[in-house]
Amino acid sequence: MAGVVFAASVTDTDTGYALTATQVADSAAAGRASDGEVDTGDCAA
Repeated sequence: MAGVVFAASVTDTDTGYALTATQVADSAAAGRASDGEVDTGDCAA
């Protein structure tokens, strides 16, 4: 199974967080089709 790892636990070195390829497929397709600029937003508040 393939996916996208997006975070790691800060308290457990053996724990990471991921979404499956199926879960991100629609967003990935939208990104491939997009050619406009977007704001990154407030990632680290």
